[in-house]
Amino acid sequence: MDKYLKYILIALAILLLINLVSGLFNSGDNNLKQAIENINKSQQKLDSSLAQINYTRTKIDSIRNDIQVFKSYIKDIQSRVEILDLENRSAMRTYTKYKDSLKNRLNDLYHNVDTTADDLPDFVVTN
Repeated sequence: MDKYLKYILIALAILLLINLVSGLFNSGDNNLKQAIENINKSQQKLDSSLAQINYTRTKIDSIRNDIQVFKSYIKDIQSRVEILDLENRSAMRTYTKYKDSLKNRLNDLYHNVDTTADDLPDFVVTN
């Protein structure tokens, strides 16, 4: 009976050892599966982040292009304003010269006019 008990105990010890080893590998395997799942989730998050970065990059490029177009509009407006300002200054100089010449002409005429009324004919007033 000792002999059978010894075989039974050895068989139980082997089963216990197999159970212990399989438990270690299963828990390790389970941790490995969990790590792989975490890596896959992280990869998905990275992919979605990359897609968002690319979308944002295209938006920024579009905004940069719009800014360049707006910059060219502003330069065009500035050049037009400069041209209008130069035309206005030229017109004001011409007007000022014309006004000054009219003033000078009026002053000359005023000095040539006799304001004493000596040359006027006599008017007879009858009641």
